[in-house]
Amino acid sequence: MNQAEDFNIAQHLDNGPAKDRKCTDVLFYILFVLFLISMMGCSIYGYKNGQPGKLFAPLDSDGNICGYDPNYLDYKYMFIWDIDQASKEPSNLFDSAVCVKKCPNRVKYGDYIVDCKETDYLRGKEKKCSGFPVEYDSKAYVSYYCIPDQDDLPEYIKDNIANLLDAIAADQLGHQVADIGICARVIAISWASILLILVSLVGIGIYSYIISNSYPTTLKYVALGVWILALFYVLALICLRSSLQVSLAVLEAASDFVGSNLRIVLVPVLFFILNIIVIICWIAGVLTVFSVGDIDNGPEGTQYKTVKWSQSTRNMIYFMCFGILWITSFLIAASQFVIIVACSTWYFSHGSDTKGNSKISSGFGWILRYHAGSIAFGSFIIAVVWLIKIIFEFIAKRVKQTGGNLSSAVRCMICCCRCCLDCVDRFIKFINRNAYIQIALSSENFCVSAMNGFLLIIKHAGKFSLVAGIGNIFMVLGKMTIASLTCLFGFLIIENWEEIHEALDSPVMPLAVIFLIAYFVGAVFISVFATSSNTILQCFLVDLDISQQQGREGASHRPPALESFVYIAKKDGSFANKNQMK
Repeated sequence: MNQAEDFNIAQHLDNGPAKDRKCTDVLFYILFVLFLISMMGCSIYGYKNGQPGKLFAPLDSDGNICGYDPNYLDYKYMFIWDIDQASKEPSNLFDSAVCVKKCPNRVKYGDYIVDCKETDYLRGKEKKCSGFPVEYDSKAYVSYYCIPDQDDLPEYIKDNIANLLDAIAADQLGHQVADIGICARVIAISWASILLILVSLVGIGIYSYIISNSYPTTLKYVALGVWILALFYVLALICLRSSLQVSLAVLEAASDFVGSNLRIVLVPVLFFILNIIVIICWIAGVLTVFSVGDIDNGPEGTQYKTVKWSQSTRNMIYFMCFGILWITSFLIAASQFVIIVACSTWYFSHGSDTKGNSKISSGFGWILRYHAGSIAFGSFIIAVVWLIKIIFEFIAKRVKQTGGNLSSAVRCMICCCRCCLDCVDRFIKFINRNAYIQIALSSENFCVSAMNGFLLIIKHAGKFSLVAGIGNIFMVLGKMTIASLTCLFGFLIIENWEEIHEALDSPVMPLAVIFLIAYFVGAVFISVFATSSNTILQCFLVDLDISQQQGREGASHRPPALESFVYIAKKDGSFANKNQMK
């Protein structure tokens, strides 16, 4: 604690982020670049030695891989020989599958020849390839599977397929999937409504108060306990009233920043799109490596395959799996850093006669020129924590599958380990976020910035905890309100759209999809607000600390939203000059 109390911010940050910037954590920058090159090298190795085409190639009913097995090289396509039998029962779908040279597509004209490799199914029925029971045209679109032409199928086959789809949808999951398909238009409209609902960020918590009187007698004690906790909470707020006012002022300043720089909300969207592109490229690369090995057919009558890897191939797959964790974490951190730079430059550009001016482009430039190594360092730590959590969940799942009825002690230990890992994950993210703020301000390396940020947090623990607590409440309320009101909007459309209302079995699953989409989109926009509030708080405390060292009253660069706090700070002396306090 003494170290935190004696901690002082470097006075050259008086005018904001350091102008003379330097490259930080160069070693990790080099390591990250080598890592990316190694990822590309693994993908190139998989492209040269793998057989992704064979991995997705169709199988006939005997398990032969069309287009790849000996004597099957010219027979690349899979055709359902007996569509009548296949349409009656899902388990019979591939019982009559045969490999053909090309999909029959002129059957209705009578000038077709089906050149296929006979299977045990055909030999058992003493039939030839061209003598299939139901004649129909087919086409191969983006694969080597011959897809039936729906317009060319007999009516009773269409009825069988419809009954097959109804049978699949007969269970709860199938009905839910069907309902999602029916409500696709509603979900699309709900996407458009999200931006209109962003202003509705308060009030959802009143529900618990409204229904409190309807609780059963046995739950009255729970309500009483909640009110007692609320009383302690109010007392805590009274004791920490000045820190609370700082928190509210910081949140208001964050709102001002986002409101005056609406283009900042495009930053997480841009990085999200970039992340999607990276994931698509990663999937393509890992599939090529995945296909390096001996590919064999799975159970007969299915399209499953097995792959036997060498140890080097297995290590490459593990390496690439960790790689996507690191790259994803890096992109998330880079998105936060761009917002932090924009917010910090906005804060320190305030003056007595000037308004804030953010520099979004500077964040991208600083990443590329100076701080990619530091961001790679922080994201590497996060990726390691994610990897540990994934391994733990895998082990826990295997223990549950093989252990039968687990004892209470084992279940408790699993829950405790999961809780500890979640705490570590949250703590590392918290340290990283504040380290990135210090990197943007001081241009120091990751470790120094993490330590400076941590000491600043300890020095002003009350304000940090309240801003974080109140901020998290508003974030959750904001996301839940956006998602809930979007759900309500979608429900009203479903209830009033007669065509959809009559075809729908239940609105639960479509509304759940709408809720998840709205919650995710809301989280993207709210994340900007969360990062901004943390940045403004640190900038305010840095500004205040330097002002105290130089004998000035209050912070010299505070935005207008923080003006109301200065009077209270002077009144209670909570931020008096250190020399005066001595």
